[in-house]
Amino acid sequence: MQSVWVVRSVAAAAFSLLAGMAAPAHATVINYVTNGSFETYSVLNNVTSFGGWAVSTGPGASNPGYGPESATTDSVTKNRFGDIVVPDNATSPSPDAAGTHALYFVDDVAYQSVTQQVYLPAAGVYEVGFDAMNTTSGSGNKYDSTVVALMAGVTVVSGNTTIFGTNSWTHYSANATVSTPGYYSVQFAFQGGSAPAKDVFIDKVYVNNPSVLPGGGVIIPAIPEPWTLPLLASGLAGLAALRRRAAR
Repeated sequence: MQSVWVVRSVAAAAFSLLAGMAAPAHATVINYVTNGSFETYSVLNNVTSFGGWAVSTGPGASNPGYGPESATTDSVTKNRFGDIVVPDNATSPSPDAAGTHALYFVDDVAYQSVTQQVYLPAAGVYEVGFDAMNTTSGSGNKYDSTVVALMAGVTVVSGNTTIFGTNSWTHYSANATVSTPGYYSVQFAFQGGSAPAKDVFIDKVYVNNPSVLPGGGVIIPAIPEPWTLPLLASGLAGLAALRRRAAR
């Protein structure tokens, strides 16, 4: 009897282990956007470059005239117009940390944009989104500016920057239906109205897949540890022996 109990115990443990390996061990939310929080950047000759993003500035840039720039969001540092901006605290499914920087569209008259091509690996419904806010100084400027957020073929926002909260981070999102895997564009385009124009901060840009995991992301199965394989084999062998004995 003791040997039968041992075999049953080993077999049960083996199948429990097999079930554990078949089920997802953990879930990871993946952001397909690189540098979505704009924490990686460099400045050369007053021109800001953001890792993963292509930056474009049209003719007429004059105030300050250097294209989209990085702004500090640490609740301490003042920007060029005296604003102190808090870190992005909007509720968002983005896995990226808010950090202490954001994209700052501030020119009075020029068309400016940042664009990134993201690879989406499967057909499905992807969640796209970002956070934004107006600065106190910018919201007081006389002329409206416009922002268009186009993400994976979906226009998330299009209109005057007055739609954004003043000195308060707000989250915006939409669902983008992707029919085939491939590269898709994520772009933010800003057009200053006239001097002085309103400006805007953009942060925590993301593209993830809510159809795979509620709240966004993909499920990554665990890789079996090497030591589990002999135990699984032993359990299966014991179960086979138990069945042969019962059949006699």
